[in-house]
Amino acid sequence: MLRRLRRGVSPVRIRVAARRIRDTRQGRGPWRPWEKALLASCLLSALALAGTAMALFDTTVDHPASPPDCQPAVLAEARMTAELTVVADNVDIPLIRSRFTVSMPVNWSWAGGVLGHPESAGYRRAMRCLFGAAEGERHRPWEERRRLPRVEIGGSTVTVADEVETYVSSADTATALGPWRTDLNATTWTLALAAPQALNRATWERIEVRLPADWPTGSELTPDTARAGVLTWTDKTALREQPVLALTPDFQARAVVAMSKIPGSTVTFAMEHLSYAGVLAWALVVVRRAREEEPWRAEHPRRSAGSDSRRYLAAASGRAHRILLLQVGVSLAIVADMVVYDGLTSAGILDLEPWNSVYNVLDVLLWAFLIISVAGLSAFRIRPRSAVLMTFAPFVAGVLGFPLSGYVITLVVVMTVLQLFHAMRARPLDEQAGPVPRWVALGGIAITTAAAAVFVNHYAQRLPHWNWLDHDVEPFDEVINGTAWHAWDVALILTDLLAAVTIVAVIAQLHARTAVRGPLATGRDLALVSWVFAAATFDWTDSLLGTSLPLSAVVAGLVLWLALTCTRPWAPLNRPGIRAAVERLPGTPLQKHAELLEEARRRYRQPRDEQDEQHEPASGIDHVRLVFALGPHHDPWRTARFAAAVTGALGGVPAIWFLYTELSTPFWSFAGGQALGGLRVPALILEEILFWSVPGLLLGLLWRHLPGRAGAVKVLPIAVSYLVAALGHQVVSRIFGQDLAVWTVQRSLLVWGVLSVAAIAIDVKTVRLLERRPTTTRHDLAALYGVVGWPVRLTGVLPQVVAIALMIYVVLQPDAGLVQSDPLQVFKRAGGAP
Repeated sequence: MLRRLRRGVSPVRIRVAARRIRDTRQGRGPWRPWEKALLASCLLSALALAGTAMALFDTTVDHPASPPDCQPAVLAEARMTAELTVVADNVDIPLIRSRFTVSMPVNWSWAGGVLGHPESAGYRRAMRCLFGAAEGERHRPWEERRRLPRVEIGGSTVTVADEVETYVSSADTATALGPWRTDLNATTWTLALAAPQALNRATWERIEVRLPADWPTGSELTPDTARAGVLTWTDKTALREQPVLALTPDFQARAVVAMSKIPGSTVTFAMEHLSYAGVLAWALVVVRRAREEEPWRAEHPRRSAGSDSRRYLAAASGRAHRILLLQVGVSLAIVADMVVYDGLTSAGILDLEPWNSVYNVLDVLLWAFLIISVAGLSAFRIRPRSAVLMTFAPFVAGVLGFPLSGYVITLVVVMTVLQLFHAMRARPLDEQAGPVPRWVALGGIAITTAAAAVFVNHYAQRLPHWNWLDHDVEPFDEVINGTAWHAWDVALILTDLLAAVTIVAVIAQLHARTAVRGPLATGRDLALVSWVFAAATFDWTDSLLGTSLPLSAVVAGLVLWLALTCTRPWAPLNRPGIRAAVERLPGTPLQKHAELLEEARRRYRQPRDEQDEQHEPASGIDHVRLVFALGPHHDPWRTARFAAAVTGALGGVPAIWFLYTELSTPFWSFAGGQALGGLRVPALILEEILFWSVPGLLLGLLWRHLPGRAGAVKVLPIAVSYLVAALGHQVVSRIFGQDLAVWTVQRSLLVWGVLSVAAIAIDVKTVRLLERRPTTTRHDLAALYGVVGWPVRLTGVLPQVVAIALMIYVVLQPDAGLVQSDPLQVFKRAGGAP
């Protein structure tokens, strides 16, 4: 397979492909920036897919773990603690969490390995002695380890703490969790404590089990203390005194286990995907009727001139039916795949190890092909708001009772992105501007295909943290740099670059539209801006029970579009006085910004009493109010670039700092080698600066359409949309038993603070164009905001003060758990949960 991949990307083939692209470009003029960006995105998509496939193959070439000499005689002096918690309240699927701590003497021969590099052979062998699986058990795919074991040194001992968890929906395969042996397949669950073989002569200093109070529990070993669902044992020998618990779970827990096994799992998947097909069918029917009710000619008079709108609608409807049939076919293919998978597994024909089979690779390639097929046949126009509905509807269906599915969610996200690209393919109002080439949509297809491959395989990015108990480092890699090479790291970096290139391409297209059409005035433009903001700011995804769902981006795009639509009457350019004056003014005032600015400067420099007595000028327009409504520049793109520079500078500094805190942790590693890891650091910094520049850039583009006169007020729709999206994430997290309230407040305040500073900077730049002398900027800005007195001024900057104080607290208190929340989208590439 690898040889074929290498032959497929030979220099000769690359030159032939480049010659073909050059031939197709003849007669179209030089490459445009957005065309170059999309071409780069297509290439990165192909590389990301190749890296993903190579990563899956890489797991098959690791050498099996050799049993090290763990020196059980020395470890007999070790002290151990075990904590087991069953979480069944306020969650849909019960969770079992195990925390295992070992304190060993420093004279143990592998103590140095515990303190070594997380990817080194010594570290892995030492951890296998302490937390190794039982004999005959190589993989534990059901265990989720959110971070590497914590290592602490105190006096003459070294303490290692490991925490793992699993959902009871994995009961069919989960046979162990940490030091506990589990059997969750019967009416009565069995949990038996069994120390690793190297520690069977050590002592259990404390054993604590927390269970739901209403679950009947029995134990062969009488606990020392027992109260309200908490059982505790102290000072027990690992060889003879280890508790064995028998639990009788409630009906919900037993139902979850039953539905996670055959045939319940097959029925669940079938209902899930067929329900999604029904939701998509309903959405497409609604969209079709909406398109029939609104004439195509009225919305696009230039494009539809000389064409029959009914014929176009008929063709679009036919394509819609094909899309619907393909969606249903994809859903049936998913159901068939699960039935075949479950049947082969239950019959013993198919025995798969996690991410270690050609079957999984073929499965990934199959879904990539289906996604490309869905996207390629989506050659009909759907408004972005309808795309929002199509994306949001499956999530609602999942909340109402159907499990979430990464496959169908990915397909719907692909459809949404494609509709945005198709919306950008509309012919501009300028007759000389040609239509956007069709391969723009193909670039979107490639982008979303790569993203889909990453989503489907998102568990594979935990390979370096799951397999360090089961495999040794390859000798070749250990000789080169002492770290393990994983092609998945290459795919991760390419995906980061892919997201950045995608955002740049969409923004470049926005710039082209504003250059031809002037200000963003239509509902489609506002919806497009809303989605770019959502995709850029909420680049992170919410992982819910193993499913990657861009919930926050969906909510943010929907709320911002609603906010812009509902507040349009209060935008300065839509105020009755200014709008009437603009309509009476000969020519378009937006094209006479210099004259308006000169008139506004003349009026602004007059004394206040003269301004009050002076009537409106002959043109019938308040030039000062109009200039503040338009911003400091006639071209909204210049205002957007200025705001992007401000937000990029403000967001880049904390991004670099939080990245430094990640790099300074003892568990962070250059997982792909020094060269690859060194490339990852500047790539992450540039990516963070870009993601924080995009909201500022869109703030400048939307400046004329945001309600309010002062910049701090104009920021509110964007800040509120961010807050609502974060609250949506918080609500879903609470449903699944997590509490991220502090994280929600932190992110919202940070976004509000950064955008508020950028808005104030835009107002300052506008005031400096109109001010009487440079020393009056502060007073003029205070007068513009209506701020009189220090208490009022302090209230105005209070959100920024709180945001800065919270950031300082996070930096000074890294153990509070806030840094681990990735407040600036700084992903933990190694040493923690992705």
